[in-house]
Amino acid sequence: MIATVMSGTTVGIDGFGVCVEVDLARGLPSFTIVGLPSAAVRESRERVSAAIRNNGFKLPQKKITVNLAPADMPKQGAAFDLAIAVGILGVSGQYESSSRRRSLFLGELALDGRLKPVKGVLPVACYARENHFDRILVPEENAAEASFVGGLEVAPCRDLREVLSLLGGGRPREVPRPPREIADREYEFDYSQVIAQDTAKRALQVAAAGGHHVLMTGPPGSGKTMLARRLPSLLPPFEDDEALEYGKIMSVSGGLRREGITFQRPFRAPHHSASDAGLVGGGRGAHPGEITFAHNGVLFLDEFSEFRRNTLETLRQPLEEGKITISRANATCSYPARFQ
Repeated sequence: MIATVMSGTTVGIDGFGVCVEVDLARGLPSFTIVGLPSAAVRESRERVSAAIRNNGFKLPQKKITVNLAPADMPKQGAAFDLAIAVGILGVSGQYESSSRRRSLFLGELALDGRLKPVKGVLPVACYARENHFDRILVPEENAAEASFVGGLEVAPCRDLREVLSLLGGGRPREVPRPPREIADREYEFDYSQVIAQDTAKRALQVAAAGGHHVLMTGPPGSGKTMLARRLPSLLPPFEDDEALEYGKIMSVSGGLRREGITFQRPFRAPHHSASDAGLVGGGRGAHPGEITFAHNGVLFLDEFSEFRRNTLETLRQPLEEGKITISRANATCSYPARFQ
């Protein structure tokens, strides 16, 4: 007996579909997950087992094999918990689905069956829309970011029982759509707050209009940092596609749940002790760096001369190409990095 449930993950800032296949076979009771799972994915055996038992269902006393396809692609994170649980309950006949709609499942399960928020929901929602899925079932904390993608029904769920209720024909709760019009922007550091400094203000106007880089020199206290922090207030707001792209970046890093979709240009000011990986990205899992978080915005390198030379040298190629490709032994990812 085999059940197939669709879930997803991210590669860089793009969504990617993962097919969760669940098989029940005769033999000693066991629970095996294959398909290059990380430690967080392997630990889902305990989370899923406890969530199934604590919601009044039975974990099949058979040989359970879960395959995450494609099998040659590394899987990370806890977002597959919900799809695995739905697959096990479906293949063991513990719920009946009356819906013929193509659904995609994302969510981490608590031991009592509650759904916890996960990273990367916005890119996976874009993948679901592009591949003609009808709806995506996500934790309610992730519903707002998923709803930014039009043409796709978003079903927010509190727990495993609510998911099964929706599969049985229940109606999902309404998700308020985020406003797509650009409202009046308010900045903590606004250009209109600057008094005098006419020459420097004119230079920033030219830089903002033409997308030029700026090198600011002068004695301490002359207003360099004060002016630089107000440069984003001169830049035009994001267009819809730019806001969606930046939303994907923040979704992958987990910051979108806190800040929501924004139309304001980003301003990033890393400390001069930042490492190469912190500035351009990399590390374990090839994560994005500050230059990607500053995409289509401003990267402010305060105390520029205090940065390590090798760290500054890593900026050469992204400045020319507007992107960064990070190659590691276990991952190769490309991230956008076009900034002032």
